[in-house]
Amino acid sequence: MKWCACIKESKSSNNVPVAPVADLVTTVTTLEDDIEKDIDQSNNGPSPPLIQGRLKNLSFLKREKLTDSNGIATTTANEFDLINHSELVNTAIDPHSSASPEVLETRHYGVNVHLIRGKDLAIKDFWGSSDPYVKFTYKKSLVYKSQTMFKNLNPIWDEKFEFFIDNRSIPLVLSIFDYDRAIRDDPMGNITIDLSKLELEKVHELSLEIDNENRTDDKVGLIRLNIQLTPKSTEYREEMVRSISQQAPQSADVKKPIANKTVAWNKIVEVLLVEGKNLLSMDANGKADPYVRMKLGVERYRSKTIRKSLNPLWQQQFLFYIFETSVPPLEVTVWDYDGGGNKDEFMGRGVCQLSNLREEITHKLNIQLEDGAGELVFLVTITDTRAADEVLMNSSVRHSIDASLTSIITEEDIISHTSLASLKTIQDVYDVGVVEVKVYQAHDLQSADINGKSDPFCIVELDNTRLRTHTIYKTLFPVWNKTFLIPVRDIHSVLEITVFDEDKNKVAEFLGKIAIPLFAIKNGERKWYTLKDRKLLIPAKGVIEIEMTLAYGNLKAMLRTFTPKEQKYFQNEPKLKLAVLRQNITRIQNMLMAVLNVFKFINYCFEWKNPVLSSFAFLISVLLVWNFELYMLPLTLIALFARNFLAEYRRYYTGDSNTITDENLTAAIENEAIDDDIDENASTKEEKKSIREKIQAFQDTVLEVQEALDTLASSAERLKNTFNFSVPWLSWLAIIVLLVVTFILYMIPLRYLLLAFVINKFTKRFRKGPDYIDNNEVFDFISRLPSDMELIQYRELKVITRSTAANKKKQTNSKN
Repeated sequence: MKWCACIKESKSSNNVPVAPVADLVTTVTTLEDDIEKDIDQSNNGPSPPLIQGRLKNLSFLKREKLTDSNGIATTTANEFDLINHSELVNTAIDPHSSASPEVLETRHYGVNVHLIRGKDLAIKDFWGSSDPYVKFTYKKSLVYKSQTMFKNLNPIWDEKFEFFIDNRSIPLVLSIFDYDRAIRDDPMGNITIDLSKLELEKVHELSLEIDNENRTDDKVGLIRLNIQLTPKSTEYREEMVRSISQQAPQSADVKKPIANKTVAWNKIVEVLLVEGKNLLSMDANGKADPYVRMKLGVERYRSKTIRKSLNPLWQQQFLFYIFETSVPPLEVTVWDYDGGGNKDEFMGRGVCQLSNLREEITHKLNIQLEDGAGELVFLVTITDTRAADEVLMNSSVRHSIDASLTSIITEEDIISHTSLASLKTIQDVYDVGVVEVKVYQAHDLQSADINGKSDPFCIVELDNTRLRTHTIYKTLFPVWNKTFLIPVRDIHSVLEITVFDEDKNKVAEFLGKIAIPLFAIKNGERKWYTLKDRKLLIPAKGVIEIEMTLAYGNLKAMLRTFTPKEQKYFQNEPKLKLAVLRQNITRIQNMLMAVLNVFKFINYCFEWKNPVLSSFAFLISVLLVWNFELYMLPLTLIALFARNFLAEYRRYYTGDSNTITDENLTAAIENEAIDDDIDENASTKEEKKSIREKIQAFQDTVLEVQEALDTLASSAERLKNTFNFSVPWLSWLAIIVLLVVTFILYMIPLRYLLLAFVINKFTKRFRKGPDYIDNNEVFDFISRLPSDMELIQYRELKVITRSTAANKKKQTNSKN
């Protein structure tokens, strides 16, 4: 063949002047044409794969135009490549030809980029800041887009990625933009990197000035990054592309991986300032007016001021948004507030390292202030908002994700938490069990943004544990696929899942909420729930898909039931509402009416208006008084349990509703719908301070009455719900306890029991230690039962989707 002879002739001569670049390109073109002719003359089947691959490499070689300072082609390396390609083609056509395996290596490169940070970037926003992100472009195609760093002129990205190139002469272009949610993003400049000047296999640490910034100040923006260029074979590149394509989702509705998604921050640190203990006295009255200043990274917050207290209770929540991969320390200072223009006095300082704390777990931290100035109690939760294993779903997606998340809790874990297995660790009664919560997705959420979309994320709460998912941007059908593993300290706790919309100003807007008691969990059941409003009374827009698994020990759960209930810190402060006050009064009246009806019945028997009933009551009363023993008192309560159990059994088989009647539900919704809060700021319009103070004092007094009525009504309702099996586990526990009490009263004289009770009460503080808080086991048991209002809030609503509503509408139209 003519083209092979030409190449071998050039191979025999060394250091011979070569033709200009144009002649070399013509020679390569001739090689391609001759190869194609040989392929056409071969078998009718497809061409050998080796020839197919070499055609691409010849085209790549044709673009490599190396010239010296005089413009004359210096193609020693290209000549060598050309000879190697002729041997490869010869081998493909002639199977008996021997070619070295090293000849298969081609000119492909892997580019590893580590985008570190930016410095002194241009100001593009009205408030003197910018929201920068970087686009990496090769051959006018986007290869990577960094995260967006909000309100930051010195952003720290710390992002790594890799892509492949086939021509080092084409530069890599970095374009910096300012993110704008409403209109087009503003350009902040660009950088061009000449890849041909980079030494292979070496990590280059670059600090590059930004061009075309269009700024008015004298500063010049910088971008710091590391870049490494590594030669790769065609086989390596094809294998990497094949691996990435297999990992990518196959659905057409799925966008690029979340790693290239625009997110605002890497981590969120949620800090709850609970209380202070033994703070320093700063005022003449022996008290202080303390408040706390907190600093985490570049963000600072100040708490509210607690008047005249050395053990203040704040219960105030703060969110810190971290852009770095590591969490900086939390710095706190305590100050005494002095009004009248006086300077506030410093009370103490403390630092707590957060970098070693585990993520997705709520930690209780006691920070000791320096020089013995007291102690501060915090609850800290670190959440990683980057979802590397998740996908960003398109807003047009309308189908659920069939794939299930792998369960962390196994059957062995559930068995290990049984009552017999938990006997080994019976000392720690607060380690009751663990619950696994899988938050899959939500559908048809409420639109909270101007563009008709939302940026939803989910908060999962159990007692004082508060965890959150990452945010899915610009969609009403988010897919989180997030798994949480939460320790259970009380089996009677309620799991709350709330969906919020994330705004640019870091303010979360409520979208919906559900509350699920732990006893209502069915292990491994993947289920849709209808979202409710803030008060958990009426449906909100949207549904959410959840799967839960609970593992706990019955023995520990029983012992924990008779200990004080854990105080929940993550809750809103109560406000004075006339509707709530009227509702609490009505609840008290209902309880009193029930007691009054009992006394009316007794009086009715005494009046002998019904001789048969009065005679029967008289006979029973005489027999009970004559034969009464103390152990019969708990037996009477057991008889009441038996009566209500038969009533609940009958309701279950007849399909009637349980303890919550339609009247109670309607009254609760109507009262809560009336929003007539007393305006606490209205008093500020008064000119005289004394009048304002009187109004505030009146509001505080009425608020205390409102809360006292709620406590009294809730306690009475919980006592009632004990006997009607609202929570069967607790009702059966009460029956077991009453049977034990009956046996003790039958076997042991009363005087011995009273003696043991008195000795226990007087010696308990010595046996339990100085920090022991006395409790009443009966009240602790009753506090675990739900009130009527809580039963209404925990009820499960029917899931209504768009398809269900459309079918109902069609049926209605067909009937008409």
